[in-house]
Amino acid sequence: MKMEIHFIFQKKIHGRKVKGIGKNAFCNSDFTAVYLPDGIKYLAERAFYGCRKLEAINFPDTIVKIGKECFSGSGLTSIVVPDSLKVLETRCFSYCRQLKSVLLNECLEHIQPAVFEWTDISRIVFPQSILEIEQGVFKGLTGVEMIFLNAETKMNLREYSFMPLTVYCLSGSKIRKEAREIGITVKPLNEFRNV
Repeated sequence: MKMEIHFIFQKKIHGRKVKGIGKNAFCNSDFTAVYLPDGIKYLAERAFYGCRKLEAINFPDTIVKIGKECFSGSGLTSIVVPDSLKVLETRCFSYCRQLKSVLLNECLEHIQPAVFEWTDISRIVFPQSILEIEQGVFKGLTGVEMIFLNAETKMNLREYSFMPLTVYCLSGSKIRKEAREIGITVKPLNEFRNV
């Protein structure tokens, strides 16, 4: 029988508002779910690193920072990135081997290196707000559908030319030009069906 351990953060501790979770605060803990209060601003580097049993977490719309490797090696299965977050920092969700579903917000602008490396993502929609996706974001995936809603988004597709990859994008976009040059399957954005 699976034992579930839920951790609910309080809005205040000793009368003081909780503003964030510190570096390495809960590394390798056995939580299965974490509930963060509204008002929390940041999750520091490696705060939940190696929490292999952690399957679920809520991200309040007050979070402005998720630090490097914050959830690396955790058991998360899905995430919804809050509207308050503009950058996903290096490896913050790397090696989350059960991570299948990712919903990016409409304010996210930048995805740093290796954020989703060695996960189980098979489809991801990049909103119009995304300007840059750095190297190694999808290293270790066996294949993925990428949907680009902005014609100006920058990403080096060459590093993924060896894997099954389908790109949906706008005609005339930088991504479309690069995908065609290196032989990646590219389709018009209007053919994408979000099912």
